[in-house]
Parts: sequence; C-alpha cells; structure tokens
Amino acid sequence: MKTFSKILIFSAVLVISVSAKTDDTLNPEKAMSIARQLVGANTVQVRPFKNADSSHQFIAVETRDPTVPDYSNPSKIAILEGVSGFYRLHKTTLNVAPDDSALYGSAHSKKLNNPAERWGIIDIDGDGTHEIFAIDASFGSGMGSHHIELYDIKHETLNSAVISYSWGRSPEPVDIETVPSPSQKSVSDWLLTRSASLIADLGLSPQDDEVAIWERMNGKGLYQGAIKIRRFPGKLPFDRLGSLVCELSDGHMIWYSFFKDAVYAYDRNSNSHFVVYAPSNIYEYPNGMVAGKNYLWLGITVPANRHSPSDRSILAYHKSKAKLENIPITNLGEILCKKNSTDCGDDPDAIQGGLSLSNGKLVVNKTPLNLPKGVDKDELASGKNCKE
Repeated sequence: MKTFSKILIFSAVLVISVSAKTDDTLNPEKAMSIARQLVGANTVQVRPFKNADSSHQFIAVETRDPTVPDYSNPSKIAILEGVSGFYRLHKTTLNVAPDDSALYGSAHSKKLNNPAERWGIIDIDGDGTHEIFAIDASFGSGMGSHHIELYDIKHETLNSAVISYSWGRSPEPVDIETVPSPSQKSVSDWLLTRSASLIADLGLSPQDDEVAIWERMNGKGLYQGAIKIRRFPGKLPFDRLGSLVCELSDGHMIWYSFFKDAVYAYDRNSNSHFVVYAPSNIYEYPNGMVAGKNYLWLGITVPANRHSPSDRSILAYHKSKAKLENIPITNLGEILCKKNSTDCGDDPDAIQGGLSLSNGKLVVNKTPLNLPKGVDKDELASGKNCKE
C-alpha cells in the first residue's frame, strides 16, 4: 500500500478491501491496524465511530511525519468509511496542531488537561450524525492565529473559522467560512462558540485589554483628533507587552513604544499609566519617538493628501491637549518615497529608518525635516530622544 500522501491523489470514492469486519465491535486496536494498512505507517492515533442513520464504520485517523519538527508540522486527520470490510478514503483532510505546546505556543502556553481538545468527534446538533473538528495554530513575532476546521460528514463539507490576534491585544473578529448545506446554521454557531472558548483558553479577554478599552472609547484606527484617556494604576504591564522599542523620559512622564504594539505613558506623579496611541495594524507602531515642548513626535508617517501619496505628515501627540495631530512635513515624502515606496501608501506606516533628534531638528534617514510655521520655534530646543 502506498503512503498516506499518495492515497490522497485518488478520488473520494477510492475503495480498498481489508479482512477486518466492520461491525459494532470494531475496537481501537482493530481500527489502528486498518489505518496503518490503508493510510500508512505515520498513523499515530485512531478513533472509530458510527452514525445513527448508517451502518457504515468510520475511522478518524491522525497521521504525522516523524521526520519534521512538530512546530512546523501539523498532524493530518483523514477519514476512512467502510462497509462489509471495504473502505473508502474521504478526499478531505484536516490540519491539527501535533500537541498542546504547538496549539498554544511555547511562550504563551496554557496546557490543556485533555489532549483530545486538539481534535475530536462530536455531534453538534444532536441528530446522531457526527462531525470532526481539528484546531491548528501558527505564531509569529508578536502575533498568532488559530484555525478551526469542522468536517460535516453527512454532507462532506469542510467549514472553518480563523482567529487572528496580537499578544496582549484582543483578537480580531472571527472569520468564519461555511459551505451551504442543511446544517450550515448549526455549523456556523458551533464554530463561533468554539472560537469564543479558544479565545478564553488563550487568555485573550476582550474586556480587560487596555488597548481594547482605548479602541472602545476612541474608535479603532484613530489617527487624528482628541482622545479619551483612561488611567490605570501603577506601572505598565510589561509582561503582557511586546519588545520595548523606545523609552523616553520627559519630566514626570515616561513614554514607551513597543514592537507591534501601542504607545503608553507612565505618569510618575500619579503612579498611573495610560494608552496614548493604538495602531489598527500591528505594523503601524512608532519606529522611534521624540519628546518636544508640546508634542510627543511618533515615528509614524501619515498621508497628508489622499490624492498625492508623496505628501506626508508625521503623527504627533499634543501632550497638554491629549490630541493626536497629523503635522505636514514638506520634505518627508521626498525622503521616504525615494528610499522606500512602502512608506508612501494610503495608510499610516512606521517610518523606515526611524525618527530621531539631532541638533534641535527631527531627523529621518539622516535628513533634517522641515517643520511647518505653525509649530513653536522652541518645540525641539530641549527635545529628548529615545533612551540609548
């Protein structure tokens, strides 16, 4: 018999004969021997089951390539369906995290008590016909996603939900895709419920996330206008934030920016902290900051004119007015658009090369910026750079 990957080349009606009888007494040992013969030696787990409306024997089969590290190698769930000793292999396979560490991430691991939570056989609507679910995960620097798949055996449809998030942030809205079928509503409801449960497992509560609170008060994607501030007691929750990009001491205030995360302020006088700016996209975090007389200058470039992307502004926070402003810089587009066209799109973006202070001037890519006349001439006379 060919390996698992070769079997999948054949159509969904592939029929194979084996000596085992398919009856109510099929136990895991028999199911394992059938799976190893028909699916392959990479079989690591089997779960035999039957549906109420059929005498067919089903076997859900988990396989894994032992030569590839777990973190880059999701297991596969294949489905065998048999009658009178003959089996077919369903065309659909599901991806599943090989273990709890791969499911939750080694740095943010929350182990499950029951490994079966990675995948399982369920009956979502109580009709006696089973569905198979599987959960996979992927992680990057500061972010991750979980992919939940649900296979509707009766209608042979594969449905899914994707949860995307950044560490320390509330997840994005769940992206659910279902295939039209009589059970579509039940499938969609189950995927949403399971997504909510998984979010709770990950500790991504949308209620106590400080950035989520900022977004609820000010609106996601706010880059201009007065902001509402909510202060939280004590210092920043550094254990829930990304890598520190910039720390800037400015009188009784300390300003912080974090990799793929928000800009925070810590007030030494009141021993409290608050969110200053929350990017709607994790790549819009400030690459450098400068504290001036009136403004906290953020290393974010914003289009000054939607009809001319090369006209650029810098995002700045007015410290006394608690207001985000887009301050046009006449030569910023010339500096950025020649060096990196990605800095000249229609959306805000981190300034490649960063923002710094030199000889009383803001500098990008070793070039001084031309501030508009409306900015106080003493704005940067005692300005401060990020802590070295």
